[in-house]
Amino acid sequence: MSKMKTYVGQQNEKKSHFVLDKMGRTVYLSREVMLVNFAFSNFYSFRDKTEFSMIASKIQADKESLIPVPSNKHMKLLPISAVYGGNASGKTNFVRALFAVKQTVLEGKFPSLPFLLDAKCHETPTSFTLTILVDNEMWEYHISLLHEKVQRETLTQLRMHGEPRTIFDRKPEEGFFVMDETLYKKDEARAYSFAQQFGKSLTASTPLLTACETLDVPGLKPYTTRIIHWLKHTLKIAPAEAERKFIGFDLLNNQGAYSRALSAADTGIRELVRTPVPLEQTGLSREEIEKFRLSKLDALIPSSGVNCYLIKEAGVVKAYKWGAQHADTEGENTVPSFPLELESDGTMHLMNLLPILLEKQDAGSVYVMDELDRSMHPNLTRFLIEQYLREARRGRLCQLIFTTHDAMLLDQNLLRRDEFWVAERTLQNVSQLIPFSDYSEVRKDKDLRKSYLQGRLGGVPDLQDFID
Repeated sequence: MSKMKTYVGQQNEKKSHFVLDKMGRTVYLSREVMLVNFAFSNFYSFRDKTEFSMIASKIQADKESLIPVPSNKHMKLLPISAVYGGNASGKTNFVRALFAVKQTVLEGKFPSLPFLLDAKCHETPTSFTLTILVDNEMWEYHISLLHEKVQRETLTQLRMHGEPRTIFDRKPEEGFFVMDETLYKKDEARAYSFAQQFGKSLTASTPLLTACETLDVPGLKPYTTRIIHWLKHTLKIAPAEAERKFIGFDLLNNQGAYSRALSAADTGIRELVRTPVPLEQTGLSREEIEKFRLSKLDALIPSSGVNCYLIKEAGVVKAYKWGAQHADTEGENTVPSFPLELESDGTMHLMNLLPILLEKQDAGSVYVMDELDRSMHPNLTRFLIEQYLREARRGRLCQLIFTTHDAMLLDQNLLRRDEFWVAERTLQNVSQLIPFSDYSEVRKDKDLRKSYLQGRLGGVPDLQDFID
């Protein structure tokens, strides 16, 4: 039986930060939902602690695009970061590390690949630490894992003034669990006791955040929900190995905008259209379809990889798939439309990029794209980056992190120096992630493209042995 991908959130309450949109998805009302910092260690090709930061440096270039942090007037965040590097340098593993945090918390799937080239790492925990901005407050979530068990898990509120506030600190193997007692009022002793017992009794195979998603733990739920929602709805990751398809609520809600964008990008597509699909071709069972009909959701996308979606029309469940109309040799629209599976890899990849440009200003997302330039013409890639930054300068609160091989983007007239990173593999085959700002020769008047291609900044393949 195939699984359904549902979008279920809390009910709309007067003082809640959450509402359900017309598609049944939980929408977070706060606009400040940015990535500040991500650190990880002992994961795939990364052995040592690696830190990736979206905090802007003090350079003066393109200050208009920076994201302000209302609670800290001295800090601004970057709207974009590009990660370069040779093949097998660790770029994709960096993206996988972020995805692993999502899987660990949301699905209970623990990463099982530590650094394999050092025997000591086989018995060393894999560690992830996320620092994010939510509700104009800084939050740090840390989890370390070993043999599919949680070794330590903490949630901390970082303060501009004063000591950090530990919401909880957990070491399951030691039966250790502490919370901030100020989360509870004087008359909530029973609730505090329940939360303490719950935290200590939770097995090491389950993150506390995961458990709090399904069980309302008094005092903890308002804080854990912030992190869960950020991972579920704010952090949007598109790995390079993703299937050649695009189906989503973004397309359902913005069919006209997608059609105009694809036509303007010279893809040959005149218009995106939807055509009916028999329910038995959706990959869902009758029971799953009936469950959707009785639910509060207005639309559903099967997780089976089928290019279709379900909606309710007058109480009846109907399925549709997407197609594209092209002009034939006579200049007329093709009828019937082409299935999206027949479109080029570049066109499908462009469709995956369009939400980054079409998302509303107040939505707030952190997009992570592996191989942004894959199958794309360099002029189109640069144009998309320019359009994204134009919206950032208009106040759109959104972040884009991408890996790339496109040297044409190494231009300080396009991106700031602190928005470039390089993934490099050492002589011991250990991946490192290095900001360009660490290199003394990277100045505002420097030709970054020339320096990078000449190997002065690392991240390029050494082909001498191959040539010999």
